[in-house]
Amino acid sequence: MKNRIVVKLFLLTSLLCIFILSGVFFGQSLFFEKYYIKNKEENLIEATQNFKEMYAGSEGNEEQLVNLQQSFLNQNNAWISVLNEEGYVETNDQASMEIENFYISENEEYDYNNDTVSIPLMYMENAFNNNEQLSSLSEYVNHQIEVHGIQKGEDYYPYEIILSKDESSTELNTIRSSIDVIDNILYWKNDDLLEKVKQDENNDQLLYKNLYGVIKDTNIPETPSQTSSNQTLLDQLREFQSHLIFEDSNDDLISDTIANFDKDGVSYKLIVDSDSQADRKVNYFVTLSSLQPIDEASGLLQEYYLYVSAVVLFLVLLVSFYYSKKITKPLITINNTAKKMANLDFKEEIVVKSGDEIGQLSESINTLSENLKIHIDQLNQDIEKEKQLEKVRKEFIAGVSHELKTPLSVMKSCISIIEDGVAEEKKDYYFEAMQSEVDRMDQLIVDMLELAKFESGTYTLALEEHELSDIVHNVCNQLFIELQKKDLQLILNVVPIKVWAHSNRIAQVLTNFLTNAIQHTPRSGRITISTLKENNRVRISVENEGDTIQVDQLHKLWDRFYQEDKTHRSKEGSGLGLAISKNILELHHSQYGVTNTNHGVCFYFYLNVVEE
Repeated sequence: MKNRIVVKLFLLTSLLCIFILSGVFFGQSLFFEKYYIKNKEENLIEATQNFKEMYAGSEGNEEQLVNLQQSFLNQNNAWISVLNEEGYVETNDQASMEIENFYISENEEYDYNNDTVSIPLMYMENAFNNNEQLSSLSEYVNHQIEVHGIQKGEDYYPYEIILSKDESSTELNTIRSSIDVIDNILYWKNDDLLEKVKQDENNDQLLYKNLYGVIKDTNIPETPSQTSSNQTLLDQLREFQSHLIFEDSNDDLISDTIANFDKDGVSYKLIVDSDSQADRKVNYFVTLSSLQPIDEASGLLQEYYLYVSAVVLFLVLLVSFYYSKKITKPLITINNTAKKMANLDFKEEIVVKSGDEIGQLSESINTLSENLKIHIDQLNQDIEKEKQLEKVRKEFIAGVSHELKTPLSVMKSCISIIEDGVAEEKKDYYFEAMQSEVDRMDQLIVDMLELAKFESGTYTLALEEHELSDIVHNVCNQLFIELQKKDLQLILNVVPIKVWAHSNRIAQVLTNFLTNAIQHTPRSGRITISTLKENNRVRISVENEGDTIQVDQLHKLWDRFYQEDKTHRSKEGSGLGLAISKNILELHHSQYGVTNTNHGVCFYFYLNVVEE
């Protein structure tokens, strides 16, 4: 698959994002609620400690206490109440009522007391449905009442109130008889205390005391306290108060307690903390917080995540696909380029667009491609040179073999004639013929070796600055005798000019051109050597009178062993002069050629002029 890496990276990225998303979702579903509750508990404990410190500075001031409680509620969304060591809520305005002309019943014995006694109603507040019902007690002044309670030390804790709707009578029997009339009474009870009374009737530390008397007065606050406005908190306070009555106040169930409970489908966190003052006075701080927000939030989050997951999943797939294509696109390009490099195609270059590792890899591959191309080109050149050397070697062997065959045949014939004693008078002639062929073979071998050296491709020339006229005159002086033998006229149209050249090799070229001109010029003919400057180079030409060359044969003159007249073998030369000249001129990067003129043939070449 062409884009398999794209698919792999896409799947890997998508699965990783989905795994993270699932981890967040399940982690929040499993642990967020516990984390919230734990964090809520720690914050409530810290807030309670801060409240205790502020309460210590405002103790006795009811207005400040109310403000502290309201501030606590606003900041922590939790209720807090301060209870004294008897379990009564700390406030200067507690609900109570006064009873006069009462009887005290202890163990079924009645004692009359014409004093007035104050009965706290804190433990009975939650027995009334609302504050209006509690306030209605003021309408029953001078009505008979029966109070059942517990005497613990000096404190009295009522748990049942039975109120007669009729006007009161101070006679005990009248009070008792009126109470027995169910239709004419009002009845309130503290369920927690009543249940405890039924369970702990034989508790020696408690004294169950019933009071029968007449209501003299009531003290009911007009505005309910923060504590009484929260029924759940009242229920917990009632339970806590029952613990205070029936348990040791130092019991762990009473103080320093952290508990969770559910009521009406709502979870709550309850914290009870105690603070013992230096004067042995003990205060209890009861904090209640609803955990309903986290329950609702968890439910909404689960529903919310269903929608969010769909959207996020789509975005994850979209971003993963884009990310995968973005990352893998240069890698695919690199791979395609590498495949072409493997097939020795180095034309394509990777476009580098970044400075990261992929960009650096692209640069490295481009560098590798360039270096490989250079080395492969060099290797191909070396191979071509090697092939050329092999070709030259084979041609050299073939040429030498062919060219040596004729002089060897001549020499063999001469030796046979001399051995047979035929034509003794021509013996010197045959020896001269053999000497001429030996010289010819020696020159042939020297030329062949030199031509092989030039054609190998490994030979180079060091070009230097030389005076062209000096080279021309030296060549002419060397061939002066040959010119005289045929009574040839040499015309020089050469001006002084400096050129870049290898003087010996250029002299060799001029010698070959002039030698050919001497051979093909008729006796008493004319040869012209001229120079002509053209821009930054000079044209050197050697023109001789004589027969012209067929046009289709002009380009073949530069081939080795080529002779125009196939039927007449020159007795001088090896047929390699022009081939050697061609290689020397090519090493000078020179333009050269041969043309027919009106009177004969002209050989020419160019050299670069030294700029002054």
